[in-house]
Amino acid sequence: MEEACEKGIFEGLQIGIDEVTISHLQYADDVIFFGNWSKVNLKNLIKILECFRLLSGLKINLRKSKLYGVGINEAEVQDWAREMGCEGGALPFIYLGLPVGASMRKIKNWNPVFDKVKKKLGSWKEKWISFGGRLTLVKSVLGSLSLYYLSLFQAPRGVIGYGPPNSNPKSFGPQSRIGKPFPISIAMALLLSVTYWSK
Repeated sequence: MEEACEKGIFEGLQIGIDEVTISHLQYADDVIFFGNWSKVNLKNLIKILECFRLLSGLKINLRKSKLYGVGINEAEVQDWAREMGCEGGALPFIYLGLPVGASMRKIKNWNPVFDKVKKKLGSWKEKWISFGGRLTLVKSVLGSLSLYYLSLFQAPRGVIGYGPPNSNPKSFGPQSRIGKPFPISIAMALLLSVTYWSK
């Protein structure tokens, strides 16, 4: 893909002040391609994938693939997807457990994090766990659930220190002297929340 971008066969996306070109991200057997929206670009991508199949013997299953367009008419995305032989998708979507195309400045887009933490807490029947026991659980298990999001996204004020919708703000996180919440993890806040554990 890098060679295809260098030779102008495929046009990736340029991002940032330095205009770094990104054409793809790969994790295990999942690949996500980024490119400018044009028929030529799309057809060349299909040709590149066909070359990959001939060289490696690994066939790309286009039926399991999806085409997304940012700022593109949904009907056009669906038409191009049919031509390509794949599905047309709409933003936001989940990739490797993270929302792509969702504004993480909105509290509602953090609901999956709250749901995961609450689900994990619900599996622990021992609601009489001591304060020290709760801290141990956070450090060993729950911290990673929310930190995965927090390592990539800047959480809005309504998430850090205040907790999920309909929760008691005072019981969810400590307040600093100037009235701003400390940056504590969602898992930590839920574990220390008296109102959650007393239900």
